[in-house]
Amino acid sequence: VNYSDVYTDAFHTMDIYQPTGDTHTKRPLLIYIHGGAFYAGDKGTPDCVDFCTHFAQKGYVAVSVNYRLANPLLFLANRSIQLDAVLKTMADVKSAMRYFTKDAATINQYKIDSNAVFLGGYSAGAVAALHTAWVTNTSELDKELISIMKSGIKTFEGDAGNNGYSYKIKGIFSFAGALFQTSYLNSGDI
Repeated sequence: VNYSDVYTDAFHTMDIYQPTGDTHTKRPLLIYIHGGAFYAGDKGTPDCVDFCTHFAQKGYVAVSVNYRLANPLLFLANRSIQLDAVLKTMADVKSAMRYFTKDAATINQYKIDSNAVFLGGYSAGAVAALHTAWVTNTSELDKELISIMKSGIKTFEGDAGNNGYSYKIKGIFSFAGALFQTSYLNSGDI
């Protein structure tokens, strides 16, 4: 499924796993972000499929998302491209979360509880999840990141669409992820 109302490429797609025979109308949503160092990977890798299948069988709507990948050679050689890749991934993940909030407010096809959204991933996906959850406004970014953001995704909420819909993260999980700066952690954070 394409989650962006701006982009129609493979980077903005997701696989949705749902419980079968489930009659609940407010199911928790679990979004899993694949690894791959921000320049490789895909939502269909075995860890994504296994993880999402497992949680769908437990009653979650589990989602494995793709996101924009950087050029590997440029990524490995340039710090600005590395930071831009993380910001773009955050923008894509926010758009995917807003997709489900939009669905819950309109056709409610997926029957998710928009107050029970869990976000996480493996490696680069875990890095993206932590930053999406803990970097909550532009004031937390330094001048370099603000400059990269303004020349790339333009705004803190990103350029991948589903604007006008919010998202609320109930919990996060990280498999081999880290934060760029520990100052992003604040008292009372998720």
